[in-house]
Amino acid sequence: LCIPSLHLRQALQDRDSILDFTLRKQKSDRRYPEMVPMPEIKASPAWLGMYPVTVQQYRTYLEAQQEPMPPAPPWGWHADHPIVGITWQEAKNYVRWLNQTTRHHYDLPPLHVWQYAALDSPEEGILDDIAWWGENAGESTKPVGQKLPNRFGLYDMQGNVWEWVDGKQEDKQHTAAGGSWDSHFAQCQWNSTASWQRDTRDFSIGFRVVRYQ
Repeated sequence: LCIPSLHLRQALQDRDSILDFTLRKQKSDRRYPEMVPMPEIKASPAWLGMYPVTVQQYRTYLEAQQEPMPPAPPWGWHADHPIVGITWQEAKNYVRWLNQTTRHHYDLPPLHVWQYAALDSPEEGILDDIAWWGENAGESTKPVGQKLPNRFGLYDMQGNVWEWVDGKQEDKQHTAAGGSWDSHFAQCQWNSTASWQRDTRDFSIGFRVVRYQ
């Protein structure tokens, strides 16, 4: 079985067993009062996917399971675009298969890990340089890795697709982070989140994997 490369980058350094945000906190923006500095958290070293999981990677998984692709978005399936229209549970099923196939420990990233890796949030004038969002995406996803990476070498952390994150569901809903191809500026920030029902299929939602030591 050939598994497309996942392109992992270490997002949490060994020295960051306690993540100190005293030097990384953003200043509060009066235009967006809901965007507040992130508190200190604890986490273990982790490697985060350089890109969201792509259509080709997800297709490889489904072929191994002898299952069909989900309904296609209006722009169709393109191998190097992020997979979309995947429920939270289907994303969890993918990482479970990945664990069995590679014998590594993969999962959806917890929200605090995802936010740490996305902490570099742009000014509105430079969002075009790092993200496909509502002002430049043309009403569809785009190939992963086409915009500039952040300080961890991670691509598409803002925009292109909302990304499912791991964690307890609240009111039968799960959280996604980072904004998408149809999001406005305030939704494309390190602490931007939205919630959907766990069985939601939306063409603006994809996911990224994390690997633990």
